[in-house]
Amino acid sequence: PEACATDTVRVRHILIKHSGSRNPISRRTGLRVDQVSRPGAQHALRTLRRRVEQGEVAFEEAARERSDCSSYARGGDLGVF
Repeated sequence: PEACATDTVRVRHILIKHSGSRNPISRRTGLRVDQVSRPGAQHALRTLRRRVEQGEVAFEEAARERSDCSSYARGGDLGVF
């Protein structure tokens, strides 16, 4: 997390929904994610993490391309806490 002040942090995340998700509809695509298994979602997240850590893609770009949370449009940014 990027520090914003003494006792606050800016939080970003990537959410990949799967068939067992409480609401299995992607906020990015508007489509159901019934075909995505929990292990498949976990594998996709590990792959994205590796790509970000190796500098292949910026975190924000990865979030915009793959996150199923509505924060995808902001590069996964959830704001300051």
